[in-house]
Amino acid sequence: MTEEESWYHQQRQRLQGRWQTAEGRILLEKIVSALQSKQPWAHFVETFPEVEDVYDRRDLRGVPLAGAVLAGADLQGTKLSFADLSGANLAGANLSGAELDNADLSHANLRGADLTGNFIMGRINLAGADLTGAEMAYATLASADLTGANFSHSHLDHAIFLGVKKEGAVFDGAELHKTEFRDYAPQSK
Repeated sequence: MTEEESWYHQQRQRLQGRWQTAEGRILLEKIVSALQSKQPWAHFVETFPEVEDVYDRRDLRGVPLAGAVLAGADLQGTKLSFADLSGANLAGANLSGAELDNADLSHANLRGADLTGNFIMGRINLAGADLTGAEMAYATLASADLTGANFSHSHLDHAIFLGVKKEGAVFDGAELHKTEFRDYAPQSK
């Protein structure tokens, strides 16, 4: 394992570990209930460990929400780094401006979700995700896994894809005006 990989592994473990405590499990239950009922949720994490690192306290870094039903949820501007949202139903969710670096959204339902914003989704896993009709204008995805993802009829104008794995990804009917796909090689030390 390289030094960089080790750092990412430690970050993932530390952030996910917060949710494995008794306090974290109680907060998670309240947050999911609030998101599902379209109610405010950020106040639940005001005293959560490391929340002070997040400007507006919308801190769900490392959250374990695999398979969660969060269709239409408001996660605008939320920090979701290292979150596990694999297989989650986020159809129609507002993820605009959310930080999704190192998040796992593999096989997630993101149909019609709003992922707009001029932000970088580094190392995000979208393998097998359904992004049909998603709004992703001006998004930047770097070193992302898009293997088998469905971007049909998505709005990807001005999006930038840097060094992504896109084998089997579907872009049928997607809006790709000024969208760029570029190879990307991290600078060696």
